[in-house]
Amino acid sequence: MLDPLDLSLTLQCSSVKQKTKQWEKGKLKRNDVVMTTRGTIGNLGVYNSDVEFDNIRINSGMLIFRPNLKQITSEYLFEILRSGIIKEQIRKQVTGAAQPQLPIKTLVNFVFPVPKSLKEQQAIVQKLDALSKETKKLEAIYTQKINDLEELKKSVLQKAFSGELKTATALV
Repeated sequence: MLDPLDLSLTLQCSSVKQKTKQWEKGKLKRNDVVMTTRGTIGNLGVYNSDVEFDNIRINSGMLIFRPNLKQITSEYLFEILRSGIIKEQIRKQVTGAAQPQLPIKTLVNFVFPVPKSLKEQQAIVQKLDALSKETKKLEAIYTQKINDLEELKKSVLQKAFSGELKTATALV
C-alpha cells in the first residue's frame, strides 16, 4: 500500500521543480540588461557588480537581454538600447493606448550597429560616459544661472515696488 505522504511529497517536489524552471526565466544574471516593455516602455538597467543584491527577478512587463560577452559588452548594449536608433524602432512597434506595450516578438527585427571589437565598444561607452558627465555639469551651471536670475528678478521687483529703484540718466 502506498503511503499518501510519500505521494504528496513526490508531487510537491515535482511541482517545485516546475516552478523553479519557471522562476529561472525571470532571474537576472550579472551583466544582464533589463528593459521595461509595458506601461512606461524603454526604461533600462544593467545588473552589474554595482548592484548589491544577488537574487533579483523581473516581472512580466520586463525583458532580459543577456549579451554574449565575447561579442558585445553589457555597457555597450545598454547604451545602444537607450539610443535614438532603438527609441525610434520602439516607437514604431508600441501597441495599446491605455496600457502601451512593446511586443517582444518585434525585437528580433530591431537593427543597430555593434562594433566587432570589444575595445571599440568600451571606447564608445567611455566617450558617452564623459559626455554625460559634462552634460550634467553644464546642466548644473545652467540651473544655477536660472536660479540666480530668478533671485535677481525678485530683488529688482522688490526695489521697484518699494520705490528704491532709480532710473539712471544717460550721459551724452
